[in-house]
Amino acid sequence: MRRPTRLDLALLAVRCALLVPLSGAYARRGVAFWASPLADPLTAVALTRGAVRPSRSWRGRTYEA
Repeated sequence: MRRPTRLDLALLAVRCALLVPLSGAYARRGVAFWASPLADPLTAVALTRGAVRPSRSWRGRTYEA
């Protein structure tokens, strides 16, 4: 695992700074809302996996790429 670069830290700071302005758009702001930046790495992994190995389905059947 590598150490975060300045770009990584800057993007994390922007993501956290956006929480305050976005909070007005949500009726309920619980723990899940404030902890949402922690889900970003998992989302990035899922998006990358989907782009690298897309699954194809047709009429309920799934086919490997």
